[in-house]
Amino acid sequence: MFIFRGQRIDNKEWIEGDYFCFPQDNHYIISPETKAFAYTVNKQDGLVGYFRVAPESLSISTGQLDKNEKMIFGSFEINGVITKGGDRVKYASFYIGDGMYPDGVDNVYFDNGCFFGGNGELCSEEIHNKQIEVIGQQCELEAK
Repeated sequence: MFIFRGQRIDNKEWIEGDYFCFPQDNHYIISPETKAFAYTVNKQDGLVGYFRVAPESLSISTGQLDKNEKMIFGSFEINGVITKGGDRVKYASFYIGDGMYPDGVDNVYFDNGCFFGGNGELCSEEIHNKQIEVIGQQCELEAK
């Protein structure tokens, strides 16, 4: 099961949980504490345990941890636009076949069922061998 992350619209806090999109392009992260759909009134959208998030901030977990045991999240496509909520990672030089890739920094993104970043597809062995480290989220770093 995937975990999603997004920035709440009401208070700008980051939240993780399940992702849900209502019609009219309203995007929500459902808090892990919410066990069932609750359609009771609240100030924002009338939903308890649902937090409206900025669609450009959304990301999806890779299921992989960086060298510091932090979950790595990747951006993904919504309505033809790539979100900017994915992580920015730093990685050490590594070899694939006869080629050597130098140290670098890259965005992580999800496409066609695979996660990419660091000059190619991410898998647990590559993450371990490359010593990948999350250094921030793409949207936070671009704003600086």
